[in-house]
Amino acid sequence: MKIKTTMNQMEKIEGLDPSYPYTLHKVDLDHTTIPWHWHEELEFIFIVKGELKIHTSSCSYSFHENEGFLSIPMYFALLKTSHTAV
Repeated sequence: MKIKTTMNQMEKIEGLDPSYPYTLHKVDLDHTTIPWHWHEELEFIFIVKGELKIHTSSCSYSFHENEGFLSIPMYFALLKTSHTAV
């Protein structure tokens, strides 16, 4: 998966519209790294299968199948999978 970012690493989330500020994406990740980025929106991520590692400037977290988390706005993060994650 490749995300689109601005020059200051702000993620440009596809499908987001100010008149309807909600979007849903299902993404299959396989040995993927999503580079350092941030966004203005609150993001909920749910792991259907596999494992996802989140790295922030201060710590790292691992999420597994049937776990989810909220990513708060204005926070730099790097995401990695070591094998398939959905």
